[in-house]
Amino acid sequence: MVRLCQPLNEEVNVMNNKNNLSERKKRKCVLNLLMRLSTAFIVVAALVVVCGGCTGHSSWGTYVIEDALSIKVPPTLELRSDEDVYTEFLKDNLAYVNNSSVIFQQKELSEMNRESMKTYCRIMVTHYNLETGDVPHCDDVQKLSPTDYDELRSIADAQLGPFGYVETPSYKNIDANGSVAIDISYVREGLNGDVRCHIYILSNYDEMAMIVTSYRVSEASKWAQDVEDVIDTFEWTNPH
Repeated sequence: MVRLCQPLNEEVNVMNNKNNLSERKKRKCVLNLLMRLSTAFIVVAALVVVCGGCTGHSSWGTYVIEDALSIKVPPTLELRSDEDVYTEFLKDNLAYVNNSSVIFQQKELSEMNRESMKTYCRIMVTHYNLETGDVPHCDDVQKLSPTDYDELRSIADAQLGPFGYVETPSYKNIDANGSVAIDISYVREGLNGDVRCHIYILSNYDEMAMIVTSYRVSEASKWAQDVEDVIDTFEWTNPH
């Protein structure tokens, strides 16, 4: 188990300081959405579990993030650090690196391994502390309104950067190992092929988390199950 007390660098977007606005817009959209939902949720007895073939993750590493939540990550991925070669490359060659999220990337990318540079996948986890009652309880199922869908679309738009949609976002509630998550799913353009993305939004009464996963569509056989199974390992430290 690895305990992470400080967030690590978020994946860089080549559109330089436009990301500052994008991050603020994304946070505002998420907060607006969840705060509104806190007064408009419904509770149901059960959810359809979306679990892409998860059959146990005994070989996966457990990461505790800010003592607030944990996820398990497959051995095909590694945790990015501030000191690794790839992060230093981003700092030296691109205009913007934002310190807001914990990031997992394909194994050995940290050393800019040639084979690792040929493929692409990311998992980014961001945690927010809020005021008591700002957002729904972790097991409340949110009934989404047309206004909510507009906010969800804005959240997805804020992640696009310079790219466009290949497949526009769809939205649904899923079960994330006992917690409710809003799943925003879409396909965007990428530098080397289209990219499948999921944005998972989870609330816990006085805190929230956003988990963003992505991998190339052409490499789905390599990454889809590992990356999309991560949400099924999510746990709040103190669920409310």
